[in-house]
Amino acid sequence: MTYVAVPAQSVPAEELARAYVGAWNAHDGAAVAAVVSGSYGDPTLPAPLRGAGVAEMVDMRCAAFPDLHVEETALPLVVGNRMVLQWRMHGTNSGARLPGAPAPTGGTVDLPGVDVVTLADGRIVDVVAYFDQKTFIEQLGLQVHLSRGARRS
Repeated sequence: MTYVAVPAQSVPAEELARAYVGAWNAHDGAAVAAVVSGSYGDPTLPAPLRGAGVAEMVDMRCAAFPDLHVEETALPLVVGNRMVLQWRMHGTNSGARLPGAPAPTGGTVDLPGVDVVTLADGRIVDVVAYFDQKTFIEQLGLQVHLSRGARRS
């Protein structure tokens, strides 16, 4: 097989989106980290991750959801250096324990979300994922507990 080098700036956003979603669906944390050259953040993380941290997080989620699948629900929307990806995540927590959970719940997740992606030089630089964390927790059969400091009067 012969590979041809393609200049980074010639990679269409749709191709970048396919590579990113494809790496998630391949359950390949290293591939996701290779596609995202900067940082990844979502509501379940205390701070954005980079490099090996992205790979470890993807591998952990795929271990927790062995049947994890991300489906693009619309064509990517690109404005300037931003790309918005609408997606739906499906999976059953039948594998490894999730952080903070006592054991795999067996709960199935069917969750819509959006990634806001920063592009530069034909590459994905940063990804900020948005989804309803409360729905995610409830679909897993877990309960949301607010700490005393988090409650509102």
